[in-house]
Amino acid sequence: MYLRDHPYCECSECSALPPLQRDLATEVDHIDGLGPLGPRGYDPTNWQAMSKPHHSRKTAAETWGT
Repeated sequence: MYLRDHPYCECSECSALPPLQRDLATEVDHIDGLGPLGPRGYDPTNWQAMSKPHHSRKTAAETWGT
C-alpha cells in the first residue's frame, strides 16, 4: 500500500529531483535502519519508498559502513 501512495524513490539523492525524474520505487525502507523488528518497524513515518539499487546501497552502508 505504501508504494502505491509513494511510487517514486524518496532517497536523499532522488528527493532533490522532480518526481518524474526519480527512479520508480520498488521497496520500502525503514529510515532508522532497524527494519520491521525495530521499535518503529510498523510506523509509516519511519518508512520511505526506494528503488532496489538505492535501498541496497543504503543497507550496505548501514551494515558494512561502505
